Amino acid sequence: MAAYLAHIGRPDEYGLLRGNVEVFRDVGKNMKWIEENDPERRVDMLEVCFAAVTSRARYPSIRELRRLAGEDPDAFMALVEEVREVRESAPPETPAETPPAEADRAEEEDDEDTEDTDAPPPDGAPVAGYPRNAVRGVIDLAAQMSRDRRSAAPDLDLRLADDHLGRVPPELLRELLDGANPQRATQARDRILAWADAVRAAEPPATEA
Repeated sequence: MAAYLAHIGRPDEYGLLRGNVEVFRDVGKNMKWIEENDPERRVDMLEVCFAAVTSRARYPSIRELRRLAGEDPDAFMALVEEVREVRESAPPETPAETPPAEADRAEEEDDEDTEDTDAPPPDGAPVAGYPRNAVRGVIDLAAQMSRDRRSAAPDLDLRLADDHLGRVPPELLRELLDGANPQRATQARDRILAWADAVRAAEPPATEA
């Protein structure tokens, strides 16, 4: 907690982190794992963990970071790079300041493991201009894809892909390709088109009646 507050320029203001004890417990577990298994990436792990805290990424996403680093280091580093890109390029957001009455409360007031893991963690320290929604989106997405890769079921994956793509009509795709993160959108589109081309090439030729 002390390192995080120093990182955001609010040293010793522990009241800002009230209710976030469980979040930092997970960050500590991530850092313990990286120190023991991949110490060269400790700075990258700390950076993405602090980004997860500031953006209020969900608990399962924070816990998934160490698994992603262990099972797919390339995907983990791609996430680190994307978080950096989004921080620099996404439109700034203005978080609500923590109410004074809350900021005055003790840091360890609630140290129970009672949080709903499907809900976002409690609000953290306000960081002016930080693109919370954009950063949280890429972290949650990377964590979800990591979980999905562990439960591969090709028939279900194909149906899920169909369902997801159905939510991106051509006119919306054009907006995404011209949006805040066009490189990622273009990369995803090109991979989908390449997959479709490979499927067509693998299909047996039609036979004449």
